[in-house]
Amino acid sequence: MEVICPLLYRLHVYMRGVYMKKRHFVIGMVILVLIAAGGWILMKMAGRPLALKDSLTASHLDTESRTDDGFYLYTSKKNGYSMLFPEDYSIDRESHEEKKKFESWHIYPLSEEDETLLRSIKYIYSYDRSPEAFFKKYSYQGDYETINKKEDAQTVIHIGAVYNSFDKDAKMTKRDPAKYGPSLVLAMVENPDTGENLRIISSVRCPKNKTCEKVRLEEERNFVMRLAESVQFK
Repeated sequence: MEVICPLLYRLHVYMRGVYMKKRHFVIGMVILVLIAAGGWILMKMAGRPLALKDSLTASHLDTESRTDDGFYLYTSKKNGYSMLFPEDYSIDRESHEEKKKFESWHIYPLSEEDETLLRSIKYIYSYDRSPEAFFKKYSYQGDYETINKKEDAQTVIHIGAVYNSFDKDAKMTKRDPAKYGPSLVLAMVENPDTGENLRIISSVRCPKNKTCEKVRLEEERNFVMRLAESVQFK
């Protein structure tokens, strides 16, 4: 009995040691798996466009709808209209207002220090049926062009632009965007049958310490038209 007890004790200590080693091994493996999984998730997130990284923006997008030129299909939750949304932008939460018959929100690109042109875009959805008042407020000399799509199309598009310059006292002067390049390109997409419309205000500026020679009216107008032509009212 005196011999057996020490043997049993040694066996107990040995088995406990084996158990602890296995336990540490299992815990170590679990930690490694979690680290690997976390790294994989971070890599996947890093490869996703800004529009899908932001939860508010992503909640409005059809994530399987990406176009070849980098747009996703956006759908309003309250009013049901849809349009294309650029993948390198996200919705500014502080500006986001979404309710029945009225919406207003801004979208911004990833970085304010980008060396390319910096755009920010404001959207306003409402039932204001006066393009004249909208363009008189924002465009150069109140000018705008009305583009009627196909006869069976649901929408009519109005588009204009302006270059806003400011003096040392912050007094603003509207100038010809064809001569100076646009600082704003504006569009109103309306459904004549219902009176609902979506106004798009695309603001363009150059990065710090950069000139605005890269701003071209035709290019900015084409970008806004791409958005405007995609608008569909439910």
